[in-house]
Amino acid sequence: MASIRYLRSLCTSSGSRTPEGVAAEADGVVNGALPYQTFTTGAQSSGQSGFVSQFGFEAFISRLNYSYAGKYLLQLVYRADGSSRFATGHNWGGFPAASVGWVLSEESFIRDHYPWINQLKIRASAGLTGTDNTKPYQYRATYSLGTGNNGGAVFNEGARSIGVKPNIAIPNVNVTWDHVMKLDYGLDMAVLNNHLNLSADYFWSHGYDLLTTLSSSVPATIGASAPTENFSSGQYVRL
Repeated sequence: MASIRYLRSLCTSSGSRTPEGVAAEADGVVNGALPYQTFTTGAQSSGQSGFVSQFGFEAFISRLNYSYAGKYLLQLVYRADGSSRFATGHNWGGFPAASVGWVLSEESFIRDHYPWINQLKIRASAGLTGTDNTKPYQYRATYSLGTGNNGGAVFNEGARSIGVKPNIAIPNVNVTWDHVMKLDYGLDMAVLNNHLNLSADYFWSHGYDLLTTLSSSVPATIGASAPTENFSSGQYVRL
């Protein structure tokens, strides 16, 4: 007898953080800026620090399970992940996976001739995964406000307007999800009325386009911070 099960789900996660301690006064409010003390340029009556951040994550997951006579097993999984850490057009990644199994102990040539074998199954799986382990919004050019000697044009002697200057960080609009291919081959066995159990696995993992900041390869004369890139690769084997 064959059985099929199909599952589809949607996972979303989003939020914002606005830690802000306001117990002071400040002058020089920037017109059009967000209503936080962080976005002022004048003197403050006390120390104050804060930041504003927003983030979002969304995932679509589909899974199909198939079993025939309890002997032949198949599972197909597809996952699409979206992250606000990457620019539009690069913020979605697709990650498929598949696994198969053969329950040999349900076959007549095992069940009828080796009754001391309670379970014998061989299995194999392969899947592609990825992470968004990088700084958010590094695909955008960022700016900071400057006052005093770091301000804008001089209109009166000793006075400068508010200046807007780019930060020393190079944006990378092409950064996206990294990829890790994983393979697993396994054997499960139970004998002597399930008094003795054995499981063995061979695991292989290969990562490519891994998120890496190549700070050591950037000359100091560039005068800016290097962004994260999809550059590194690595391999891992385990028995």
